[in-house]
Amino acid sequence: MKGKDKRPKTTDHSANSGQELRLRAEKMAREKTAKPSQKLEAISPEEMQQTLHELRVHQIELEIQNEELRRAQTELDIVSARYFDLYDRAPIGYCTITEKELIAEANLTVANLLGVLRGELIQRPISQFIFKEDQDIYYLRKKRMFETGQTHTFELRMVKSDETVFWAHLETVAAKNIDGVTVCRIMMVDITERKKLETDLANEKKLLETTLSSIGDGVISTDNKGHIVYFNRTAEIFTGWTQETAKGKSLDEVLHTVHASTREKNENRVEKLLQGETNYQLVSHALLIAKNGSERPIEDKVASIVQENGEIFGAVLVIRDFSEQKKKQEKIEFLSYHDQLTGLYNRRFYLEELKRLDTERNLPMTIVMADVNGLKLINDSLGHVMGDKLLKKVAEVITNGCRDDDIIARLGGDEFVIILPKTDTREATQIIQRIKELSLKEKVGFIDISISFGYETKHTKEENIQEVFKKAEDYMYKKKLFESPSMRGKTIRTIITALQEKSKIEEQHARRVSLLCESMAEALGLGGYEIKKITSAGLLHDIGKIAIDEKILNKPGNLTEAEWKEMRRHPKIGCNILKMVNDMTEIAEYVLAHHERWDGKGYPKGLKENEIPFVSRILIIADAYDDMTSGRNYKSVLADEAAVEELRKNAGIQFDPELVNVFIEKVLGKSKSNPDLISLFDK
Repeated sequence: MKGKDKRPKTTDHSANSGQELRLRAEKMAREKTAKPSQKLEAISPEEMQQTLHELRVHQIELEIQNEELRRAQTELDIVSARYFDLYDRAPIGYCTITEKELIAEANLTVANLLGVLRGELIQRPISQFIFKEDQDIYYLRKKRMFETGQTHTFELRMVKSDETVFWAHLETVAAKNIDGVTVCRIMMVDITERKKLETDLANEKKLLETTLSSIGDGVISTDNKGHIVYFNRTAEIFTGWTQETAKGKSLDEVLHTVHASTREKNENRVEKLLQGETNYQLVSHALLIAKNGSERPIEDKVASIVQENGEIFGAVLVIRDFSEQKKKQEKIEFLSYHDQLTGLYNRRFYLEELKRLDTERNLPMTIVMADVNGLKLINDSLGHVMGDKLLKKVAEVITNGCRDDDIIARLGGDEFVIILPKTDTREATQIIQRIKELSLKEKVGFIDISISFGYETKHTKEENIQEVFKKAEDYMYKKKLFESPSMRGKTIRTIITALQEKSKIEEQHARRVSLLCESMAEALGLGGYEIKKITSAGLLHDIGKIAIDEKILNKPGNLTEAEWKEMRRHPKIGCNILKMVNDMTEIAEYVLAHHERWDGKGYPKGLKENEIPFVSRILIIADAYDDMTSGRNYKSVLADEAAVEELRKNAGIQFDPELVNVFIEKVLGKSKSNPDLISLFDK
């Protein structure tokens, strides 16, 4: 058995004791022999018999004692062997260090931990197996152990013979060896796995704390008494408390929340949760009052922290800033009752408010209907952006003309409604007149503002408010029948003027094309009405260019593909503008087709040959001729003869061949006798 050679030599001690006993016995025997011996004859047989009996008893006693000694020795050997087995094979390493730091004794576990045979480990310095950076820890602790006599427990890194580093838990205690010299006894345990778990746990904790500190929600955790144990950075920002000052305090002392509407203090839901309630619902109608008095809309949620045995030992409160969501909610609520474009109330609010205000105490109550004249014309000609600007300006004008308590709503499209509580007809007409006067002072771009109004007053509670509204609406439509056509005609004249101001080149081009169309109509022998129609079409054919960017219209040189794409929109826009005026519907169709081609490759519809309106075919020729000869800034200027040659070359391709011949022979052929044309061509 390994280690048996280290057991105490108890058998040698017993032999020495037996030898001493024999020497003592022999000495006593000699002393008795020296005394005068009694004559054997004097000893009676009974005495002899008694003596022999005592000797036999004594012999038996000695034999029993010897047997007990042998048994005790055997038991001692067994216990000693068991001790050294336990010592060598114990899961904890044991070693003894001399005052010179040499390993005097070590069990097998220490040898295995250090990766050295036990025989080779004895008398080696312990420092060889301590990680260099941790040696100071060992020496300092050992020194204190000798100074205080107390046991010291510590952890450090140790190095195996193959240079593998492991973490060890050491416990040192001072002791006296057999010679009375103080030595250091060390208990050693490999805690590498535990250290790894601790490191992993610390990393996870750090990750969790970093995560909780960096998220946008405030996180507060408490113990089972409601005292704060964790407070993340966001919670610090929300409350004005730091984690250091908040830690250990009750939640009520740090967190102050009130109901957003009633301003009543909110209940402590963490406290109720710790008392056994299980209501985890989200609360989003609270205001958090910070340490400095500032307020923040929040929503919060609580949850309990439960041990494996089901016992609650804490709670977590998550606080989220509800400011943005609240703004969105308010915006949604605003949009649900307001018109997104103008900011006025919408139809939904109007209907609810009309129902609320329809009471006797608000009588007389007047309803005013308003409709923007010319909105469709503006949208179709100048685009919806300009139309939206017009609507916003109208909303502004109506608001400025009304009183603070009047209800103004946009019902949709170009219609507005005004509710005037406690207002009779006379007062209502004054308000309408004030709005009209304000509208005359405003423009959207070059467009005047025109609004048609209708109104009706409810005088008694028996009158139906919807009937009052219907009468106001009918009255408004009647006014619009008279005012809107006039407005459209005025708007078109304004557009023409605006286009002329926008581009002098376009103004001159329109006049020249109109004269060429007039000459062509006369050359064809058309009547006065037809001549007027063709002349008007020539004058208005490019009216749609009012919606084209001024930079494109006046750009020197060639246009880009994107600019051409924008330019090609003008026939459709011009058609939409002219259709707004009742007596210009036919001219609108001529304007729409004035960029079609005889071969069907024109725009916007790709019409060909006789599908193209007759007047449009004349317009196409006149427009092209003036483009070639007038020097418009995105065309090359051609001499008259070169332009005529281009017309002939494209007859049957771009132009009606018969009309091209008439134009060349009769319009251009008599140009010298037409002073208006001569003056135009000379420009």
